[in-house]
Amino acid sequence: MTYISWGLYVEGRTDADYFNVLIPRMITHLLRGSDGPISLVPDLPAHTFGIPRLNLDAITEKVCEGSEAFHLFFVHGDTGGRAVAEQLEHRTCALCERIQASCDFRRDRCIVIAPNRETEAWTLADISAVRRVFGFTADAHLNNIPTTPTQVEHIQDPKRVTQEFLEVVSGTARRKRLRWPFENIAQEQNIDLLLQVPSFRTFSEALKVALRGVGHPNI
Repeated sequence: MTYISWGLYVEGRTDADYFNVLIPRMITHLLRGSDGPISLVPDLPAHTFGIPRLNLDAITEKVCEGSEAFHLFFVHGDTGGRAVAEQLEHRTCALCERIQASCDFRRDRCIVIAPNRETEAWTLADISAVRRVFGFTADAHLNNIPTTPTQVEHIQDPKRVTQEFLEVVSGTARRKRLRWPFENIAQEQNIDLLLQVPSFRTFSEALKVALRGVGHPNI
């Protein structure tokens, strides 16, 4: 049996809530199709970086200090609007390259997570999961929630969609910001449906490469 520990860089606390559930589920999902050794995947990251936010040099230093504790390192970056999207490579790939240069952490084990615009988009990819989390029947119509996974890539403002949905189901006015249940949805989502979302599929392919590098060559 092998142990596949992981570290995480995120841009916000709610992102961490989602990925702390989704990442171990995704690793386990991919390993089911592997003929490599049986692997134990911890439920939580060995280290979480990014909160509070630091400059790239400071993040690199902290990641390298803790890098012996994890085999895989996940770097999250929302694409956001156009200006944010243009900086994505600097915020994600650049960090992977820096930790490789600074402490020889292999680049293929640094996996970028880049949902189109925002993490909320991925949480909307499985409408059945949203129904279950909020206690709706399987045939209930949910306003503004995409009915197919590929539609989430076209949502201009996923955060607004989730907040408007929360306001409707709770009857609460906009003046109070409500919390979207990231971790609950991550637990309920069908991975095969998520894989229909192009940006999630890109993440999955990068994770496959990383898992091949830690002893699962035939994923």
